[in-house]
Amino acid sequence: MNTTLKFHLDWLAARPDFSLANFEGVNFEQGDFSKICLAGANLKNANLFRVNFTGANLEDAMVQAAGMLDAKCRWLKGSRADFSGCDMRLGDYRGANFRGANFSGANLQGSNFRWADFRLAWLNGANFYGADLTGVKMRGAHCNRADFRSAKMPKKELMAGADMEGALL
Repeated sequence: MNTTLKFHLDWLAARPDFSLANFEGVNFEQGDFSKICLAGANLKNANLFRVNFTGANLEDAMVQAAGMLDAKCRWLKGSRADFSGCDMRLGDYRGANFRGANFSGANLQGSNFRWADFRLAWLNGANFYGADLTGVKMRGAHCNRADFRSAKMPKKELMAGADMEGALL
């Protein structure tokens, strides 16, 4: 990581509330944003490769088409956030709250979503191939054309109430 980027990441970490900030297209590769508030922030097309959002607040954030490959996001607060078209492969999202969030067309292959909350989320066309969905809550989720092949699926009752029309199981 270059010195300039490290300086900026240290500066950001010292100021934990960035609600409504505009970080569209910014390179935050391997940045540590644990417990930072980015509620309503614009992170469209940002490079979030291996970023740490553990315990961060991304509620209502716009994260469309961002690259979040191998991100660490345990206990992330992401309700109503827009993750459509994101590359979120191989990430750790255990215990995250994605209630009402939009994951349409997102690539979530091989990610760990144990105990995550996807109630009322939009998962249309999302790719969960090989993801760990043990213990997730899906009631009211829209999973049309989502790919759940080879995924560790939750117990049948946890999936009850999800719209699975056209989903690949």
